[in-house]
Amino acid sequence: MISSMEENDVSMHLHNPKTFENLVDLSFDIIIALSEDAHIKALKFTQNIACQVEYWQTDDPSLIEGDRTSVLHAYRNLRQELTSKIITRFNLTPLPPS
Repeated sequence: MISSMEENDVSMHLHNPKTFENLVDLSFDIIIALSEDAHIKALKFTQNIACQVEYWQTDDPSLIEGDRTSVLHAYRNLRQELTSKIITRFNLTPLPPS
């Protein structure tokens, strides 16, 4: 995952994943869940707050077996899929290829 993000000049070395239980700020407009479990948790989490929840079904690249090239390909595909969905969902202008 880190390698696929670095290909786009995004450093993940300082990224710290968070769970709903670890969040301090509860002011969200939208939560986008990428797994069924996350979707269920997001729906429960937002029962009493005004927040939209969307579920974007994606393949989990961490489940890919094979050599480094196969795994990296799966992460690249997910990166591109999420980039496209974000651009479409939020009506953004895609960046030109670097």
